[in-house]
Amino acid sequence: MKRILFFALTGILAFAIGCKKDNTITDDSLAQEIEFSTQKVVIPTSELPTTMLDYIDENHFETYIEEAYMVPDKGYEAIMGDESLVYCDRNGRVLHPKRDRFRRGPCGHGEAIGVDELP
Repeated sequence: MKRILFFALTGILAFAIGCKKDNTITDDSLAQEIEFSTQKVVIPTSELPTTMLDYIDENHFETYIEEAYMVPDKGYEAIMGDESLVYCDRNGRVLHPKRDRFRRGPCGHGEAIGVDELP
């Protein structure tokens, strides 16, 4: 009886831990949600989180912030003068997507599209 109870509790615990992993969102997914959000609000650069501003100062010192956006309950987006994009979550943690696929065109006229919009 003790063995059955032990294995049952172990199974329930393993299931609970496994479910928690599904609730986390990756940097790539969150950056994509921010990029394609229809709820973007233009904000002054001074309203960006200080951790994001520090990251931009250290890693994008050769350019400037052209536009800044905030997406409620998601995070922030900063479009740099060289057309690169920087994202952070709503707590100010800078997101590091595995691929820098969220770039505009070389002249700033490109537009990102979602996978579901592809033919």
